[in-house]
Amino acid sequence: MDEAPQRARSRIVYESEVVQPTVDALTRALIETIPAAWHAVQLVLSFGGSPPVVTSPDGHRDEVAVTPRIGLALAMLDRLRVDRRTGWSGAVLVVRQQADGSWAAAIDWHYGGLANATPPRTSSVTGAMPVVSGDGAARYEALVARAESELAAGEAVDAIATLGEALVALPGETFERSEAGWIFVRMSGIRLAVGDGRGAARNAQSALRCAGWGNDARALLRLGQAQQVIGDDTAGATLVAAYRAGGDAWFASVAPELLAWVRTAAAR
Repeated sequence: MDEAPQRARSRIVYESEVVQPTVDALTRALIETIPAAWHAVQLVLSFGGSPPVVTSPDGHRDEVAVTPRIGLALAMLDRLRVDRRTGWSGAVLVVRQQADGSWAAAIDWHYGGLANATPPRTSSVTGAMPVVSGDGAARYEALVARAESELAAGEAVDAIATLGEALVALPGETFERSEAGWIFVRMSGIRLAVGDGRGAARNAQSALRCAGWGNDARALLRLGQAQQVIGDDTAGATLVAAYRAGGDAWFASVAPELLAWVRTAAAR
C-alpha cells in the first residue's frame, strides 16, 4: 500500500478507535454532572491555558463543577494531543438533549493558539445571514446575532463557539440544511483571520458538503485561501474553481489581492 493512503487510513482508525471513545467518555461525564433542568451543556477547554468552563447554552445560571471524571477525560485528551502531536490548542464541546430523550454531541477542535489571536475583520464573503423558518429559527437567528456581536468585540473564539451552537440549533441533519453551509463558511473566515489555516480548511470542506453548497464560490474561496496558508498544492485549482463559480465581479469584490493571478490562471 502506498505511504499516503496508509497514513490516511491510520489517522481514520486512530480517530474512531482512540479519540472518539475519549470524547464519548467526556460527554457522558458532562451529562451526569449537569442539573436535571438542563437540556444542553457547553464545555470550553484550553490545553495548557485557562481552566475548563461548563456553561448552559440555554442561559441557566447554575454553577457546574468540573468533576474528577471530567478531569480524567480531559487529561486523556491532553495526553493524546501530546503523544500524537494533533495540534489541538483547545475545543468547544456542545451536548444537547433531543426530543426522544437521547443526547447529541458536537465538538469543535481549536488549533494553533486561537485564544491569543487578534480580532478578525468582518467578512464580506458570506453576505447576509440566510432566512430560516420553522423549528429552531428564532434560536438560530439569536445565536448568529450573538456571534456577530462577539466578533465585533474581538472575541473570535467565543464567536466560533456560538456559531457551533447555531449549527446544533438547526433542526434535522446538519448537512441537509443550506443554512449550515453559511455557518461553516463564516467559521472558516474567522479561523483564517486568526491564523488557523487547518481549521479554516476543515470548515470550508464541511460547507461544501451541505445542501446547495457543492460548488459554492464562497466555500471554494475560503478553502483555497486556507490551502494557501497550510501550503496545500491544490490551492491554485481551488481558487480558480471559486473564480469560475462566482464570476469576475464577485471575486474582485471579495478577494482583490488574488484577482490578477486567478484571471491569468483561469485563462490557461
